[in-house]
Formats: sequence, C-alpha cells, structure tokens
Amino acid sequence: MICLVKHPLKTATSLLTLVSLAALALGDLFVAATAETAPVFNVVDYGAQRDGSAPATEAFRKAIEAAHTAGGGTVYVPAGKYLSGPIEMFSNITLDIAEGATIEFPVTPLPLVPGR
Repeated sequence: MICLVKHPLKTATSLLTLVSLAALALGDLFVAATAETAPVFNVVDYGAQRDGSAPATEAFRKAIEAAHTAGGGTVYVPAGKYLSGPIEMFSNITLDIAEGATIEFPVTPLPLVPGR
C-alpha cells in the first residue's frame, strides 16, 4: 500500500490555497471581461457639480438608476468634491471612485421619533 498523503493538514491547506488562487484568477478574468462590456455612467453627466457647490444626491440617484435599468454597469465618480445624501446601490453595479474624488455625506440631525 502506498500512502500519498503524509500530512493531510498540509495537503488540505495546499489544496485550499490552490482553489483560492484559481478563484482569484477566475474572478479577475470575470471582472476584466465585465469591465470591458459593462456601460459606464458618469455622475457629472447626470448633473453632479465637481466643486461641491451643490448636492449631488440626485445625480448619483439618476446614474445608479440608469445602471440598474441597463442591467448593471459602473457608476463613475471623476476627481472632484461631491456632496451627497444617502446612496442606494443595487446588484451588478460598481461604484468607481477616481483618485482625487471625495464624496462627503454631511451629517444631518434625524428627527426624534417617540418610542412606544
């Protein structure tokens, strides 16, 4: 009888590492293929001001909704300063924030709601 596995823990760990690396490689291929074919929705095209002079919440909402309607895509935020309220994301949408882009979410007091 020949024993091929002297150290089952090392072998299991090696196998898990190999599977993880394969998944990462496939994931990178999937992301690269998706990035080439997925549409890009620039928030500036939807009315966001790059200087932070006006809230960009509506521009983010419109860009995300356009990506959602298209079945997915990338919402791109170019370099600049943006003010926004809450952003609701959906599946199959990537938020790509460029280097030099800042999205500020100003803190607004929430109304006090009486408990039970």
